[in-house]
Amino acid sequence: MVREHQSAAEPRASWRRLYSISVTLAPIVPLALLLLAALHSFAPRGHGVVALTQIFAPYLFYALVPLIPLVFAPGRYLFKLAMLSCLLVFCLRFGSSLVSLPASATPNSRQLSALTWNLELTNRQMGTIRDQIVRTSADIVGLQELTYAQAEALASDVELRTRYPYRLLTPRSRARGMGLLSRYPIVEQDQGSETLPQMVRLDLGNDTTLTVINAHPRPARIRLPLFYEPTRRDTQIAAVRKLIDARLAEGESLLVLGDFNITEREPTYRALVAGLQDAHLLVGHGSGNSWRPGLLKPLPLGVLRIDYLLTSSHLRPLRTHTDCTPRGSDHCSIHGEFELQ
Repeated sequence: MVREHQSAAEPRASWRRLYSISVTLAPIVPLALLLLAALHSFAPRGHGVVALTQIFAPYLFYALVPLIPLVFAPGRYLFKLAMLSCLLVFCLRFGSSLVSLPASATPNSRQLSALTWNLELTNRQMGTIRDQIVRTSADIVGLQELTYAQAEALASDVELRTRYPYRLLTPRSRARGMGLLSRYPIVEQDQGSETLPQMVRLDLGNDTTLTVINAHPRPARIRLPLFYEPTRRDTQIAAVRKLIDARLAEGESLLVLGDFNITEREPTYRALVAGLQDAHLLVGHGSGNSWRPGLLKPLPLGVLRIDYLLTSSHLRPLRTHTDCTPRGSDHCSIHGEFELQ
């Protein structure tokens, strides 16, 4: 009987020891996240392992979920304070990306809409691509990773030719093709290169023009062991930024769209958007995440926000929508509506 009692007590004792250890070590996780958040905010990194933690920073907070039951344990006030601090830090850092409200249009104002979408190099769902462009009915469509087959399908479609009589299609190999479709006449155009974006000036009527830049900097490299190396991408973003600065200096109305392969938590993002409006942060709904790994392509979700609609002060964002319905691409399409100021 004594042995049976001891055998029954041993699992309970083991659980109590495990619980005691968990409660003792629990503050380490939220305190580490707070320290990392401080590093991200006050000393952000562009390269290396810390840069990777910046990119995936929102997901690091999921490590706190298993610890939530311990909040209700007696005492342990340091742990509870750390958990509360993590909640506040999460809301402050990521709340603006998750919660935005659409703006009301000014009565009788002129409006236009734009779509940006990385079609993905391997996407052969031509009918689905065509239907999505028609469904959104945007005035301006920017496409990235445009292949020769995709460009031929778009160029030969009768309805798309009617809707978008003005176009600049520059298919290329190795994910460097780009395309612009427009309902407005193109009065100037630059098809770009493998490292520079497309750029067009559109005639909106009433002596109003709009410059559109369609960009797709190459992604950063990740080298083992988990070393983040974005020099190539940042160099191409700097080249895009020179074009932006030149247009802003001329006082032009400007719409910059595309897949920039950068999150808003990286230092180069601030250089990219200086003097511009990030439409999603102002009027978007939800996370705006627009890219997912290949394994998640069948799922209607995004993991990182790397596709953008950016405007000069001449275009006031009204609302944006991120559509992650699977359509053969690892990117979601981003649709935005704007008001001409």
